Amino acid sequence: LAGNFSIAAWINVTDFSDYRGIVGKTAGPNGNLPASYDLYLLKDSGLPRIFAGSPDGFANFTSATPPAVGDWHHIAVTRIGDEIKFYYDGILDSQGLITREMLDSDAPLRIGNRADLVTDFLGKMDDVAIFDGGLSSDQVIDVMAGDFTAFGIGSSIVVENIIRDPTTGHVSISFTSQPGRTYAIEYSTSLKPAEEPGGWFELADSVESQGATTMYVDSIVAGTTPKIFYRVRLLK
Repeated sequence: LAGNFSIAAWINVTDFSDYRGIVGKTAGPNGNLPASYDLYLLKDSGLPRIFAGSPDGFANFTSATPPAVGDWHHIAVTRIGDEIKFYYDGILDSQGLITREMLDSDAPLRIGNRADLVTDFLGKMDDVAIFDGGLSSDQVIDVMAGDFTAFGIGSSIVVENIIRDPTTGHVSISFTSQPGRTYAIEYSTSLKPAEEPGGWFELADSVESQGATTMYVDSIVAGTTPKIFYRVRLLK
């Protein structure tokens, strides 16, 4: 990255007894120069801090709200031009400036630490994402919800309803969809991997989108077992 960027992650941190690294591309012989970018939680306070710049010069900006220890929270930071914005659980939390030029440090990217190995993240992370460009506030909300479709990743499929017809035993499955896409419906009786008994098996592989919501009726395996699970997968 050598310009606008965004970093986002769901985090559940254990404590702030030391610095807690989220992502870092840190340079220098000891791996402790926070460039070209470095995002971590401060020792003691837990405040999120972003560094940006190059090995020749960098600056930082610190957000206003630390994530609560032991709870899941979404942290996002964007740089657009010189403007830095921090988001906490999808809400703009603080903004400031970093005027240092971004240059790639040609250093390895680390998640949950940085190259000097003294910023161990203790806890859990999910959906860690780095974007070559600045996200809008609406895009931050989408990413927080796990919707990466604007970036060509995933399908943001949500199964909204599963209804069984008591007369026929058939099951209607309604899920969010995108026009022009094709989906597969899979089922399992045990939630085990596909190669194991009761594992996931493809029920239909050419379900065409019906718009923003698509319905599929299972008249094949519904009613043949006391327990059944469904999931939907984007094909194309």
